[in-house]
Amino acid sequence: MGSNSIRDRLAMIMSFSRLQKESCEYLLQDNYTMTTLQNAHFDVGITEVFALCGFGLFEMVDIPHVIGASAVGMFDSMNEFVQVPTMPSFVPSFLSSFDEKMTFPQRFVNFFLHNIVWLATQHVLHSYERLFSQYDLDTNLQQLINNRVNYVLSNSDEFLDIALPSTGKLVHIGGIALPEATTLPK
Repeated sequence: MGSNSIRDRLAMIMSFSRLQKESCEYLLQDNYTMTTLQNAHFDVGITEVFALCGFGLFEMVDIPHVIGASAVGMFDSMNEFVQVPTMPSFVPSFLSSFDEKMTFPQRFVNFFLHNIVWLATQHVLHSYERLFSQYDLDTNLQQLINNRVNYVLSNSDEFLDIALPSTGKLVHIGGIALPEATTLPK
């Protein structure tokens, strides 16, 4: 991000969310793709947690098991999707530049920022709910995610990140990579 401004960061996230929702709408309007997905009878769907389209899409095409994936680790209200408690008293908001050792005024600001993120998330959730209702899926998206997501694969390393609350639904896969290939000795 080019700016450290909280307003700029939030504006970027909201703009990104709006573009994702527009892409989702194009996908839902594509009858061929929707019919193909429904007729394939997939057992499992994997979707990015930050992009909420997949959760409603999988419900619409009757995919029974859902795995969330997060390319950027877990932050703020994303934790609620896997029932991880949010702890703004010591877990920094992604909108802040704080670490886990915050002063009391920083904790107050962090709490405020966490609530801004929560409100923005609720706005995005409700906008997707309105979109899905146009396609006869009337649901509480937060509840759907809580009930349907088996687990979330998070691109984070629990040993290198700050100490956070966790749950069995959250699987840290950061740092998992293939080792460099070596030549075989003669």
